[in-house]
Amino acid sequence: MSLESPKVAKPRWAVSNVLALNVATGIVEAVSFAHFGGLFSAFVTGTIVLAGLHLGTGGLSTLLPYGVAFVAFVGGAFLGGSVIRGKKPRATIYARALLVEALALALAAGAAFIPAQQNPAAAQLIPLALLALGMAVQFSATRYLDVPFLAFAAATGQVHGIANDLLARRGMPKLLSRRLLALVTLLVGALIGALVALWSVPAAIAIATLIVIASAVNARVASLGSVD
Repeated sequence: MSLESPKVAKPRWAVSNVLALNVATGIVEAVSFAHFGGLFSAFVTGTIVLAGLHLGTGGLSTLLPYGVAFVAFVGGAFLGGSVIRGKKPRATIYARALLVEALALALAAGAAFIPAQQNPAAAQLIPLALLALGMAVQFSATRYLDVPFLAFAAATGQVHGIANDLLARRGMPKLLSRRLLALVTLLVGALIGALVALWSVPAAIAIATLIVIASAVNARVASLGSVD
């Protein structure tokens, strides 16, 4: 059987919304890695490993971008945690968190217009910090929804879970399809981010921002008249 205990996802709109956010995550991470110093804004494991690699090969002077991404993500986690507090309906709190994320991403898109030739450090670090902050708030929102196996767009756990789910006797088709969709949406997002950023980095971030806003609106509309 699976190593994880399956739970029923509530509310109904949660799964599709989180999968949409996977696409946004793929876009943001592709842009971050390709255009903001070869590091991730949200995948902290990758940030720490890459920081260790560069520390061993380049010394302390190469760690600034990794420190910025890490500190911004931690700050976003604190911000996201404060946003999801309260007794309002689930959809209201979720949408509020996503709008905070969307603001951070929109600011990152604007900061991406900073000419690299004029101020290389600002052109890299400001958008990176805003993206990391926004991704951390998104993590707070998806954890708050608590959709089984979709808390965050982490491919390692999904691939490992697929192997375990193939041995499960109950619930395997549903869980397997959800994990596969998580991987596919992340891949699609990364592809979109890579292709659009070849033309315009701000445009790629703007697409992720629109996905987040649409997810917030969809959740709010879909929940009208429900208790969630």
